[in-house]
Amino acid sequence: MVLNDWKKQMIIIRKAKSSLVSANVTLNFDQLRYTQAEGPLVNSEFYPGYLDRWGHPHSTKTTESVVKTLTEMLSMNASVNFYLFHGGTSYGFTAGSNIINNAFQACITSYDYDAPLSEAGDPHTEVLCTSGKL
Repeated sequence: MVLNDWKKQMIIIRKAKSSLVSANVTLNFDQLRYTQAEGPLVNSEFYPGYLDRWGHPHSTKTTESVVKTLTEMLSMNASVNFYLFHGGTSYGFTAGSNIINNAFQACITSYDYDAPLSEAGDPHTEVLCTSGKL
C-alpha cells in the first residue's frame, strides 16, 4: 500500500470511529470496503448495549436506535451477529474488570449487555421490535 492510500485509510478510520456513537452504518461499511473491495458485509459484534460496571448506570441504547441500525445493515444485505442476543451470568470471580483512567472498575456478574433476551430469558423491547427483521 502506498503512503497516500495509507493516509486515506486513516482518514476513513478516524471518521468511522467518530461516528460509532451515531452508528453511521454506511461510513463504517465504507471503511470495510476500502480495505476489502469484495466479500460480505459483516458486523460480527452488534452491541444492543454494553457491559455494566459496579457503581455506574445500566448501559443501554434506545430500542429505536437498535432497530434503526439493524434495519440499515440488513437493507445493505449485511450479516449481523448480536453481541449479545441472550444475556447470561458470570459466576464467582470471573466477571472481570477494567482499569480506566487509572481507576479499577469491576464488572457486575450479570452478562446482560441490554440484550434482546435477558439473562433470565425474558424478552426486552428490542426482541419484539427486531423479530420482524430477522
